[in-house]
Amino acid sequence: MELVNKALRNNQAKYRLWGPGNYDFSSPTDEFVVPLADSPIDAPWVRTAFRSNPDDGVLNAADNLVIATLPTDVGLTSTVDVEVDRTTGTVTIASSSTQANVVGYTMTSSSGSLDPVGWTPIAGNYDAAGDGSVDDTNWQVMSNSIGGLVEMTVPPNAVDGASLGGSTIDLGNAWIPSPFEDVEISLMVNDGGQVKEILGIVTFTGSRELADLSGDGVVDVDDWTAFKSGQNATAGLSFGQAYRVGDMDGDLDHDLEDFRLFQNAYDEANGLGAFDAMLAGVAVPEPSSVVLLGSLLAIGVAARRSRVRVLLLALCFTFGLAISTQAETYVKDSFTYEGSGSGWRAGDIWNIVEDDTSLSTPGYDAFRITETPIDPFDSGQVYIAFDMEVTTLDGWGGLAFFEEDDLTGQGYGAETLFIGQPFGQSNLGISLNQGDLLMSSVSALPEGTMHRMVVGIDFDDDGNEPFQDIYSLWVDNDDIENPSASLTIENSPILNSWKAVRIAGSTSFATDNLVITDNADEAFAKPLQLQVDPVNGTATVVNPNNMELTIDSYSLVSESASINLGGAAGDYNADGEVNLADYTVWRDNLGADAGALPNDPHNGVIGMDQYDTWKANFGTSGGTGNGWLPIAEQSLPGVSTGTSDGSGWEIGSNPSSSEVSEYFLLGETTVAAGGSITLGQAFDTSGTDDLVFTYQINGERYIGGKVSLTGSLAATTVPEPSTLGLAVLMLVGFAQQVRCRV
Repeated sequence: MELVNKALRNNQAKYRLWGPGNYDFSSPTDEFVVPLADSPIDAPWVRTAFRSNPDDGVLNAADNLVIATLPTDVGLTSTVDVEVDRTTGTVTIASSSTQANVVGYTMTSSSGSLDPVGWTPIAGNYDAAGDGSVDDTNWQVMSNSIGGLVEMTVPPNAVDGASLGGSTIDLGNAWIPSPFEDVEISLMVNDGGQVKEILGIVTFTGSRELADLSGDGVVDVDDWTAFKSGQNATAGLSFGQAYRVGDMDGDLDHDLEDFRLFQNAYDEANGLGAFDAMLAGVAVPEPSSVVLLGSLLAIGVAARRSRVRVLLLALCFTFGLAISTQAETYVKDSFTYEGSGSGWRAGDIWNIVEDDTSLSTPGYDAFRITETPIDPFDSGQVYIAFDMEVTTLDGWGGLAFFEEDDLTGQGYGAETLFIGQPFGQSNLGISLNQGDLLMSSVSALPEGTMHRMVVGIDFDDDGNEPFQDIYSLWVDNDDIENPSASLTIENSPILNSWKAVRIAGSTSFATDNLVITDNADEAFAKPLQLQVDPVNGTATVVNPNNMELTIDSYSLVSESASINLGGAAGDYNADGEVNLADYTVWRDNLGADAGALPNDPHNGVIGMDQYDTWKANFGTSGGTGNGWLPIAEQSLPGVSTGTSDGSGWEIGSNPSSSEVSEYFLLGETTVAAGGSITLGQAFDTSGTDDLVFTYQINGERYIGGKVSLTGSLAATTVPEPSTLGLAVLMLVGFAQQVRCRV
């Protein structure tokens, strides 16, 4: 008995059942279709169970279990075989035995991935009107759409039709290569004047790169061009069509998440760094000898922390040196995709990343090895911060830290710290393998609520035993001076470096935005915010932290189309057109301070820059008012603007009142502590307050920034050059003394 479930992209789930002795793919014993929202299968399977009811006194037996994606793998058969080439989209029909009286067929794709233009129908090609190689009767196309290709003889029950045998019918490039492999074909056969249906078994052959949007079999700059064309261009498209213009995750939009997926898929096809190299027009660089030498040296000096510290202290005493360091982030992972994050060993993945979080299911352990051992004693303190959402409160779950990286036995004996919902507890907290608990008053309930957890460990590094280590816990609490709970532990079990992190539990939960650092500011950092003035529509990106943050792309989205694009640059009288009248306005304001002219992208005294903008945009038109002011048009100090080569900020394609975006593909911009960047009057004050601000940092970490309504900002600061920020960090580093434990 086989049960086949196929989730369709039109929000339906089709269930088919073949009873004992029935292996005819075309004739399931029973079938039904339900809305996808009502389907009980809404998550990946992680285990199977075979059970009997002891109350009825009968023990059931099972054998030869097969779970597969092809009907043939579970023993189903059909006289009709269909092959679809993943590279070219070519569709062919064949039959392993003679199939007579074929009078038509139906080809469907619920994702809209059929190509009517590339389709080669029998009608006019292989029938009487064509070369007659398939049928000497004329066929007629009945449907020619992206969702269905149908042709038949007319009428279908009055002729003998075609005969399929050993030959193959080539229907051309009838499928648009995409991730949606949902093609179904059924033949119509004249059976004594009655038309019956025979389902074909569809097999996809060959391979296809996810980033090959153009469908030419090569991932190159043409695919990047296709991707850029998709911004604000997915409305009304099918899933297959939207994919071809950059909808990489199948949600019928084109946003920063799609950009990240495309960037990763491009590198996967061409090698790490290929996307950046394509933008810069250079070859993918090979690892330098300096980097390789550094890696070898790192391996050579790896040793137990205690011995290293003794050696360093001996050197300090011998030469009279002070050991100094700067703040260090050991691991950062926002689970945007498998393999994302920094600080992990190359090639290691979680295998549980989904929807930009890690999703842990009961009984499944996910380990990841750190790039180098994490020794929190180097700075005397360490902070671990992450978001955690418990979806079913029926056990324990969280993050554990291990001294060993040989996890063949899953290394449970080497666990020294657990953070999350400890065993037997309903609240969130931490436990150590020696039995100590530090619990908050925050319950893991309600289920589905994301909690921010921060653990700080201040190690006693005065060199005198017993060591008095202070453990502090913050849950949904960003007041660093007042932790949710605190505990001093004498001779705590954390004596050696951490080499692995495990996500596991007996409950279902999700984690996100993990950071392990010795920098409190990093652990407690808030995302960038978008402050919107409801009176004049000014939108300002604000860094609320006392540490700098970086940004390399962002998007503003409004479902109600409340983004104000404003007038064209150079429209200095804000009448919707750049014309001679604007020249007069410019001339009358020569020498005036910045901000004197509407639609002026320059941040300076009115002069030749504004004239050049007017001249370059003469004859263009746009909305009225100032509107959205892209970073790429602001000429901010220390901020690069690009020329389509990724070297600076560039405006995304097709900006609209529903979505705007900007990218800095080969770099990033630093927003100083407490600093801000204006985006002009990007909010339409007559619209609905539904702006969604999303941004990216470090090329991968996507964050939903908080959007808040506020009064007009009296002044706006601009980000300082990144080099200055680095210099400040270096000075801070030299001023710090390493706290050590021997």
